[in-house]
Amino acid sequence: PKKMTISAIRMIQSGIRRPWIATVSSASRRTFFASSTDHTTLLQQAEIHRFPVPPSSSSQELDETTTTQQYVLAAQGMDLSTVRSVPQLHLARIFLQQSANGAKNSKIYGAKVVNRTLGAPADVCGRLLEAALEDFNNRNGETATMEAWSTLHGLSEWVLKTLDDTTEYSESDRSVLTVIANGDVHLEANSAEWHLWQPLAQKFAKDASIVDSEAKLYQAHGAFEWSHLQAKADESDFADTCASSMAVFRYSPQ
Repeated sequence: PKKMTISAIRMIQSGIRRPWIATVSSASRRTFFASSTDHTTLLQQAEIHRFPVPPSSSSQELDETTTTQQYVLAAQGMDLSTVRSVPQLHLARIFLQQSANGAKNSKIYGAKVVNRTLGAPADVCGRLLEAALEDFNNRNGETATMEAWSTLHGLSEWVLKTLDDTTEYSESDRSVLTVIANGDVHLEANSAEWHLWQPLAQKFAKDASIVDSEAKLYQAHGAFEWSHLQAKADESDFADTCASSMAVFRYSPQ
């Protein structure tokens, strides 16, 4: 299948691009707007809702001792039942996975701005990230560490463009990177291909021109630093735009 470009990904992920109306109940109607004139007010007044994710609906579950909590930013006044049942009305969301065996298998993932007219994850999801970190610290202690997994959608196209703009790589390395970017090989952790791909993935995550990436959220926080590239991690519809790889950041509060 034809690969999606970064612009195509953004169009699909954009969600609702015009003012929208949500019915809270049949008896009482309330309208929430997300136009360019009141985005700031909407975000300032938005409320955070926490609720568990059933194991059957979370592909991130490791075992029966692992639980996942979803954090949702919703318009002020929206009741929890509506937030849980109508995800299209979320402004943004993030997930925290924790293990009963301690912080070892804990991670944050899935940061997403649902209504993309509100801004990038680094601008919109900060409060959700702080709420998840607060819950994690309360459970595991202020010095506990964990990981944050970020998507790298658009990485493959970015790599191909980088190869066109530089003479830094040998013909052999260029050939390998092109094969990976075109999805013609499965990236294996710690393989020769992985060692070529990872530095480019790290540069992509830090590229200042890609302002709407999930990775920017963790890098802007200050307590996260690049850890490694995780192969065969992205199972989304956009996995072929990043060789199914994800960026892993280490949370180190102190």
